[in-house]
Amino acid sequence: MPKEIQGYKYREIKNIFNTEVSKQALLKAEKEKRIPSSHRIKYGNSKIQQRIWDFDAVAEIGKKYGFLKSPKKPILTTVFSAKGGILKSTIVLNLARMYALHGIKTCVIDLDPQGDTSRNLGFDIPEENIEDISDIDSFKKGVNNLSDFYSNKCKLEDIINQTELPHLDVILSSSELIPFMEVLNSSVRREDWIKDHIKPKLIKLGYELIIIDLAPSWSIYTSNSITAADLLISPLECRIAHYRNHKESIIQLNKFIKKMGIKNIKKAFVPTKVSLTKKIYTQIRQFYAGNVEGCTLSSIRESIIGEESVAKRLSIVEYAPTKTIADDIRELLIELDGKIQAIG
Repeated sequence: MPKEIQGYKYREIKNIFNTEVSKQALLKAEKEKRIPSSHRIKYGNSKIQQRIWDFDAVAEIGKKYGFLKSPKKPILTTVFSAKGGILKSTIVLNLARMYALHGIKTCVIDLDPQGDTSRNLGFDIPEENIEDISDIDSFKKGVNNLSDFYSNKCKLEDIINQTELPHLDVILSSSELIPFMEVLNSSVRREDWIKDHIKPKLIKLGYELIIIDLAPSWSIYTSNSITAADLLISPLECRIAHYRNHKESIIQLNKFIKKMGIKNIKKAFVPTKVSLTKKIYTQIRQFYAGNVEGCTLSSIRESIIGEESVAKRLSIVEYAPTKTIADDIRELLIELDGKIQAIG
């Protein structure tokens, strides 16, 4: 596939959206201009051509044949856990890319100073091209961030970066997020800054889904993001250490929500790293399902495929659409979409 054309072939589209539409039906829709036209690319050295739909066209196909819908109103989703390494960034990447592939205008805000989600969405230092430490500093200085917007050094539009998917943008993480915490902590209505100054502007810019990724710790960014959220997604790792601490974590979360007077926020607790290799892990998964209010029926199993997809900067559904873990992700996304559709 020529580098200038990024997109998917029919079989990839069929597998990603898990659609029953036949190739003939898709070609008929193309001919009748109900979906955008594909590009014709030569197959190898032969004269045979194959059709490839670019990402803009894939999004239009996703709108028509996909399994996710546009929210009834713009939604802000916060993905948070006080524990790291439990697939939080994996959930963000899969949410963001799959909604964008369904033609839903999505913006991710990376509030984790480590910047995993920024890297996962294609923004990082190209280490193979770095020859001097000053190049790293130059890259850092070239990243506009929330601190610049707060200080009126730029407009919000100036800190939004477009990914390879036309319907997916990101506000990047930066090391400046660390000192900016102190600035926000000393602000009036400090827990409401995102709700008052970021969320409304992103909605005005046409974003239908806003996703915030947070560091695995409680900070001013956490309180801001929860206060602004319509849907809070929190992974529940199916491991002994997380099982021991999950009750207290949920209690503290609910105390904060009550203290702040937050109403109409929906919560989804997603079991992650599910494994059938040990009885205890299965028991923990079953305990979450029966005892944690808002626990999803769907879960994410432990799989090397998930790690590989993140390394490739793809959703699991794109990377391995026919694998069982991709079915898990589809089911989870459909369940979360049901919660999003219920927000009105």
